[in-house]
Amino acid sequence: MVNFDYKQLLQKNINNKEKNVVNELYGSLLNGYINQDTTATNDQFGPRLLNNQEGSSIWEQIKHELLTCENYTFAVAFITDSMVSNLKPIFKDLSRRGIKGRILTSTYLYFNQPAVFQELLKIPNIEVKIAEVDGFHQKGYIFQHQGYQTIIIGSANLTTNALMRNYEWSLRINSLDSGDIVDQVRSNVELEWKNASNLTNEWITSYSFTYAVCKIKLEK
Repeated sequence: MVNFDYKQLLQKNINNKEKNVVNELYGSLLNGYINQDTTATNDQFGPRLLNNQEGSSIWEQIKHELLTCENYTFAVAFITDSMVSNLKPIFKDLSRRGIKGRILTSTYLYFNQPAVFQELLKIPNIEVKIAEVDGFHQKGYIFQHQGYQTIIIGSANLTTNALMRNYEWSLRINSLDSGDIVDQVRSNVELEWKNASNLTNEWITSYSFTYAVCKIKLEK
């Protein structure tokens, strides 16, 4: 394994607009992965474990990222109606500002209720697709900022309990747009997005019937 010299970040030919971001990321990388005692960091850029304990709310972090991003993508297996209700005011504000979002979800275990899909379909400036891959169980939140991305990956689905109450583990990381981790996540999401089904009223009608049948079987 070849060691990577993080100082290369500062040696690149970058314009003044990007320089502050690169400097902050450089310090955060040294703090988060080398030695936290000798390197100061900006908490916004450094890696951080979010677990819904004191001062570490997944929901608060996601709200912050949404309100400061240029666009966003959620890849989550489970979504609840109560969480959609919490997000609606934020989504509508983002829509008014021209910020677009995408949500990739699934029918895994028939957890998602048809009403959730109906509510998602009503929200402007959000494109929703249903993953076709078997066992889709992802929990990732991707936020595009100016020159870099914030990615939150862990155990938390898009539910009120997961984002606000449960003891979860989600890791927040940041990377410049050309970073390898960004490419890995982007490639995976785009592949599933390309093969996913569009959320439409017709799809919801069909799913509602299947959902009801499966629930009856599970209750027997």
